[in-house]
Amino acid sequence: MNSIEKAPETAADRLARALFDTVLVPAAEARRAEHRAEFFPLAPDPAAASYFENLDRGARGETDFPGGGEVEGLINALADYWRAQGEAGLVALAPGLKSLARALGEEGAEGDGSVDPYCYTMF
Repeated sequence: MNSIEKAPETAADRLARALFDTVLVPAAEARRAEHRAEFFPLAPDPAAASYFENLDRGARGETDFPGGGEVEGLINALADYWRAQGEAGLVALAPGLKSLARALGEEGAEGDGSVDPYCYTMF
């Protein structure tokens, strides 16, 4: 496949589009209707002095990975965090993210690991 050919649509592509269209867009629209800050603002907040937050390392070690290093565990940890923050719209992403992660894992397992030789000439 060269750079102008379109890759065939995969199950992961369809799942990602569905997740965006059926969960993320409605959640963002609801948030906008409530006059709350956007999930992913297109510009910095002029009222914010900084986006830096001091993190409390507490019991968490430097090498700890939320969810025990497993994709599903990470998604569960994200959902727990979003739930604690009151972000029901983002919590609703969790089941779709799990399906998407499984589909991407299956696609990765199906691949032969080869890389197009022209890929390196682009960088």
